[in-house]
Amino acid sequence: MDMTNQDYGKLVNQYSQSSPLGKNMVWAFLVGGAICTAGQGLSNLYQNWGGWIRMQPAAPSPSP
Repeated sequence: MDMTNQDYGKLVNQYSQSSPLGKNMVWAFLVGGAICTAGQGLSNLYQNWGGWIRMQPAAPSPSP
C-alpha cells in the first residue's frame, strides 16, 4: 500500500484520540501534591520522634 505523507497524516488524525490536557494537568497536580505531602509528613514524623535532629545554622564569622 503506497501512501503519501499527507494520506498518512489524515489516517493518523482520523484514528488518534485527542489528549485530555485539562484532566491530565489536574491529575498530575493532585498526584504530585500527594507525593510531596507524604514526604513532608514522613520528614515531620522522623523529626518529632527523634529520628533526625535539625541542626542550627552556624553563625557567620566576622570578616577581617
